[in-house]
Amino acid sequence: MKIKYLLALLLIVFLSVPALPQEDEEKADTTESGWEWGDWEDWHHDMDVINVDFEGSPTIALRYGISEMSLDKFTGQFADPNLIEVRLGYTHEKDYKWEENIIKYDFKFLFLSNISTDINNVSVSDGELKSNLWRFGGGKASGYGYKIGKGAVIPYYSYDLSWSKLDLKGQVVSEEDKALLDNFDGSFRFGTNTEAGVKIKLIPMVSLDASYERAIIFPRHLFWKWAGSVAIESIGHLL
Repeated sequence: MKIKYLLALLLIVFLSVPALPQEDEEKADTTESGWEWGDWEDWHHDMDVINVDFEGSPTIALRYGISEMSLDKFTGQFADPNLIEVRLGYTHEKDYKWEENIIKYDFKFLFLSNISTDINNVSVSDGELKSNLWRFGGGKASGYGYKIGKGAVIPYYSYDLSWSKLDLKGQVVSEEDKALLDNFDGSFRFGTNTEAGVKIKLIPMVSLDASYERAIIFPRHLFWKWAGSVAIESIGHLL
């Protein structure tokens, strides 16, 4: 039990690190190379894992994609669904202080998505299960981009938390498979999503994205185990 409380405390401390105020005057102390204490602002911005303050330009992102569904130890087959999603949030971009052609990108958002075989009437083979999944949540995307005239190319990484409700249709023969599906079918479940992609900013108001996402839905939310794994994962991302 002591280990669980220690992991929880480390997670709270790690996620609660406040960002240094940009309005404060920089300290006069410098190293031999001329580096100033104010340069830590960029590092601290990256450490700001959870920050509910929304600032920047209001943004609407519409997404469409193809998906693949899998379940550990499930012997049946799922038909491949398609995805539609809308994200609402704020985008904040600023020039990187050490290079004028590089920008720092942040996008904080709320989202709603539908991943379903009913989209575009996906064909289903015999023995495959049809699925309809609704999910909602919030997350943050960030990265560094290269300016190209008024546009930019921005590789980014995104992490978000979500709640999902999955409905399945089809015949399940194995009792073991049915028991596995009962952990998810017709119930709201907690999950996490990670994404890597490239944003191509055509003009200041319009951009196109190409990305790959991996989403995990938990059959049950064991908070302390999840919190410990997130703390380790967050430290890895920071490093």
